[in-house]
Formats: sequence, structure tokens, C-alpha cells
Amino acid sequence: MFFSGLLVPLGQAGNTALVHLEAGGIALPNAQASVAVNSLGLLDLVQIAAEGLAPKSQYQVYLAESNHAPFRKLEALAILKTNPDGAGIVQAIGPLKTLTRGAGGTVGQSERYLVVTEMNDASQVVLRQSSVSSTH
Repeated sequence: MFFSGLLVPLGQAGNTALVHLEAGGIALPNAQASVAVNSLGLLDLVQIAAEGLAPKSQYQVYLAESNHAPFRKLEALAILKTNPDGAGIVQAIGPLKTLTRGAGGTVGQSERYLVVTEMNDASQVVLRQSSVSSTH
């Protein structure tokens, strides 16, 4: 089968925001995560790869209104499960256009940030979005 169509730019679907999550407290000082937010049109795909967390544990991923305590208006996004080495990967799909890119601006109208907390205690933040990020 031969496809004779033209290649066209991906437009919005080609936008990817890269975000870094850093340790949110002193309990897990080596905790960190890389996040890719890929536009799928009306929805976005968020992929989080974390390390330095407690082995064989579960964490709650939230969208928050603030990057620092108090984080305000936590919206549950996904559950991150770690392997025996304390690393884990999770994906979520949703209307996340308002995730902050960092100091350079926002993807949408209002700013929201990614935070990861202990599974049963949202006040215990283990990862929070840093101000360093980029867009491709």
C-alpha cells in the first residue's frame, strides 16, 4: 500500500511541555520526577516517571492551585505505584491545558501545578513542581 498524502505540521498536537518535580520535603530528599504533557487536541496526556520514593508504595498525584503550601484546591489525577527500587511511572489523560510551564508562562488561562502526596495524607507532599521546565 502506498500513501501519497503530504506531511503537515502537527500543530497543537505537537506541543509537549516538560516539567520537573522536586522533593517536597525532607522525608525523601532524593525524590524527583520527570513529566511530559502531550497535547492530544482537546485532552492532554500526562506521563510521570518518578524515582527516590519509598519502595512498593502508593502516592496520589494531584493538580493544585499553588506550587507551595498551602497547595489549595487539590484535584486528584492519578495514583503512582512504586516498584521495589522506589521508582514508578504513571499516565493520565484529561483536560490539563492549565498546567504551568514554569516561569515562562502558562499553557492555559489559570495556573495549576502537579504535586504528589502520601496516599492517605494529602498534607504530606513528597514531590512538587519546580519552576524549571521547557516546551518542545
